[in-house]
Amino acid sequence: MLCVLSIQDWLAMDERLRLKDADAERINIPANPHYYWRYRMHVSIEKLMNDASFTENVRDLVKAEWTLISDSALLPGRRRNLPEPIIT
Repeated sequence: MLCVLSIQDWLAMDERLRLKDADAERINIPANPHYYWRYRMHVSIEKLMNDASFTENVRDLVKAEWTLISDSALLPGRRRNLPEPIIT
């Protein structure tokens, strides 16, 4: 299973990191043919990496989801033997 979340989704989980104006987070306006898909991060990667609260929250969410997947009822009667995710 693959799940790809945009950086806006991750930032939106933290009130300190999301923009106050939600429209500023949009990457596309379908009604405007000249408004191309784009996104400018308002937080540097270095700041995100050094933000212990943010990284811990993301790490906990990934680990919790991994537990749900590995204990999933998709294979009744069998625990799925999946390797642990690499989270640094």
